[in-house]
Amino acid sequence: DNMPAAGFKTELAPPPEGGFTLMYFPIQARGLGPALVAEYSGLPWNSGIPNSSLIDAWKRSLKQGGESPMGKLPLLELDGVRVSQMVAVMNCIAKKVGPALEGETSQQYAVSQMLLIEGDDLLREAVKAQKGDRAEYDEFWDTALPAHLVRLEAMLGGAPGVPNAARGSWTSGTSVGELNLFASLQQLVQVKGSVLDATPRLKTFHSRIASDPRTKKVLAGKSALGSMRQYFTSRL
Repeated sequence: DNMPAAGFKTELAPPPEGGFTLMYFPIQARGLGPALVAEYSGLPWNSGIPNSSLIDAWKRSLKQGGESPMGKLPLLELDGVRVSQMVAVMNCIAKKVGPALEGETSQQYAVSQMLLIEGDDLLREAVKAQKGDRAEYDEFWDTALPAHLVRLEAMLGGAPGVPNAARGSWTSGTSVGELNLFASLQQLVQVKGSVLDATPRLKTFHSRIASDPRTKKVLAGKSALGSMRQYFTSRL
């Protein structure tokens, strides 16, 4: 099961000067959003992996050995502090960068935070459905997911004070909320390519971020985290 041998010790590669280290398993799941935020930050970063042949053993040891707060991945090391929990990881990187990732106004910040949690909710429900029986799986794809997407479509259609709706954006265009929502939508699209067809503005949003060279780099496995495989597959 690729667990480390007795005495296996995790030794993190240090963050690059002026940058940070971001660690996660080689799957998308809750690592794709942070990977996108890392790449969009413009800061130097690495994966902290000292030996790629031991990646699975090393990261399991990291979770179980107390080196990650609360035993969680992803794990961020930034300015001498280790941070776990996906939302905290993305927000800490955003705090370091500023308005491009946090949002350019207090309203954009608030909307970004809503989208950040919404993206996580979508992923949680998708994984829950994948692990459930056929009725639960169908209920998610046929009822729960379309309801989520309709609400997002309505927001993108012109919420008060959201000036970028016409170009497929709620906030700065690259906020942590938008990037994490894209990460969840991307994983849904990889299961069912037509999932956004009934929500054209949301599809525009997804296409805009998908076409960005930074996104393409992460999805192609060329970022510091390398290849990230799909976490769940289609049962449709």
